[in-house]
Amino acid sequence: MLATGVTGLVVALSGAPWWLAVTAFVCLTLGLGVVALQSIFPQESAHRLR
Repeated sequence: MLATGVTGLVVALSGAPWWLAVTAFVCLTLGLGVVALQSIFPQESAHRLR
């Protein structure tokens, strides 16, 4: 949540257009989603290594 807030603050203070702010937020959200999925479904778990 801190990364989302900091990204929003930086975009707002830099005077970026709205479409750039939306793009940055979507990229951040997708990145956090991938990290969450990898923590839920680990790629190197014991049953996959067998």
